[in-house]
Amino acid sequence: MEFVEGTLIDRFSDARVPQELRDRIGELLLRLALKEIFLFRFIQADPNPANFFYDTARSRLALIDLGAGHKFCREFIDGYAKLVYAAANADKHMIMEYLKRTEVLTGEESKKVLDAYLSLSLALGEAFNVGRDSCYDFSTQEATEKVRVSSPVDLQTHASHDRKPTHSLAACDGAAE
Repeated sequence: MEFVEGTLIDRFSDARVPQELRDRIGELLLRLALKEIFLFRFIQADPNPANFFYDTARSRLALIDLGAGHKFCREFIDGYAKLVYAAANADKHMIMEYLKRTEVLTGEESKKVLDAYLSLSLALGEAFNVGRDSCYDFSTQEATEKVRVSSPVDLQTHASHDRKPTHSLAACDGAAE
């Protein structure tokens, strides 16, 4: 085990913290999430702010407590990458296609559930839908509220004992390469 220098990231959310520093931490969080998913094919499934530390001296982010992490197979991640791309481009048809291909959805869900997943995907894709020379402004984003509103629909209407647990990402029959 290694000692981690730094400060809990939620301490930087105060408006008195310079926006440039908050943007840097946000960028590091996003880069970490993308590396976890697309490079390591691993996700920390408990993204609790208490698990992230920012070291101001080194401008470095540290993630602790990987006990709730999950490894994914390449097939699932490749489909997920296409889903993120479709969401970033607000391509509703392809979003629905890749939600089915990654087995997040079966296509048999109610219209309410399908609409909730589409809204959720579009909201999460907003951060990736910026020009090459622009930066997503997290301070004005509405994705958090959209996710909050969409999530209860999933939890209440999509849960079924007859489905395999795709949200724990047991896609590819749990085989991780």
